[in-house]
Formats: sequence, structure tokens, C-alpha cells
Amino acid sequence: MSLFLFCLSFVHSFVYFCSMLRWINRLRNTYGYGVQSPTDYRFLKYVIRERGEYYAYADLRAGTSMSRAALKKGLLYFRIANALQPDILCDTTPNARKYKPFFQSGCGKLNIDNSALLSLDARIGDSKRLLLRLSCRDYTLDALCRIFRMLPQSTVVLLEDVCCDETVRERYHTLLQTDEIRVCFDLGESAICFLTNNRYKQTYYIFF
Repeated sequence: MSLFLFCLSFVHSFVYFCSMLRWINRLRNTYGYGVQSPTDYRFLKYVIRERGEYYAYADLRAGTSMSRAALKKGLLYFRIANALQPDILCDTTPNARKYKPFFQSGCGKLNIDNSALLSLDARIGDSKRLLLRLSCRDYTLDALCRIFRMLPQSTVVLLEDVCCDETVRERYHTLLQTDEIRVCFDLGESAICFLTNNRYKQTYYIFF
């Protein structure tokens, strides 16, 4: 009995130790430590972690009754659209309409086409940057892999619900190992994935 309790205590301690290592790594990345790429560092500092006020913040806050967490995410979407200036937004998530004003405010030229996934080859080439937002919970792993293989390399994918349960979490981590995703900023409940193949494969775990 004492051996069993010892083994159980050891397992719990090991799990806690691994959790602490992940927490420390996420904390380091959040403040830019360990981010070697200047491009990735700028995106982390001036888009994800930006704390300054943008020109459209007041209007976006005034026009919504969102929760604080939803508004924080919406303002991140605004900064992403403002920084990347995508040509097309395809948002297949159930709450796409809620975040539409944030994307539009960040990029005035943005064309919103939520059917773009149905005809990628016909509508989107590498000359146009696609911003794709989808939920990891709504697709199987095979479906996600097929989508990512079809996407142009200029695409940036906003993955939602990446850790809503153990099955989805495993699906997400398997997807991260594919060749299509080159750089990923893991924000806990969501992730920002870059597909450009001239960048070193890297995943940054960020507190957001």
C-alpha cells in the first residue's frame, strides 16, 4: 500500500513539474524571451502584446456590449487585420458576425468571403493574402489537414477552440506537427498560424 501511495505521489509531482515547465516557457515567450526571429518578435510585441491605444478603439468599444474577454479578442483581431492588411477574410465560426466590425476597421480594403474555402483554387492565389478563421472543434483532423494543404502560403489562420476538450487539444497538437504550419503563436484558447514556408518551424506559447 505504501509503495502504491509513493508511486501515486510521484506521478502527481511529475505532472505538476511538467505543468510548471510549460507555464515558465509560456511566460518567457510572452515577454519575448526565446523569440529569435525579428519578424516574430515584432508581431508578438506590436500586435499580440500591444497595449497602446489605436485610432479605432473608442468607436469599437462604444459600439459593442461584449464581455471584457470577447472585446479583448476583438481588439486583437483589429490589430491583426491592421498589421497584415489581408485581401480576403473567410470566417467559418458561429460568431463570425460579432467580430466582423473589428476586422473591417483594421483593414479598409478587406473583402469578406465566407465561402472562399469552397473554391480556393478558383478565387485565391499566392498574390492575395487570405485571413482564415475557423474553429478546431468544428472539423476532424483529416478535414483540417486537407484545408491547410489547399491554402496558399500567404495565408494566416486564426484557429479557435484549440483546447476546449482533450480530443480537440490532441487534434490541434497533431495539426501543429504538419509541414504546412510554419510559425504558430499559441494563445491558450486560440492560435495564430503562419503558413509561409521560408520561415523556421516554431511554436510560441503566449499568455494572452
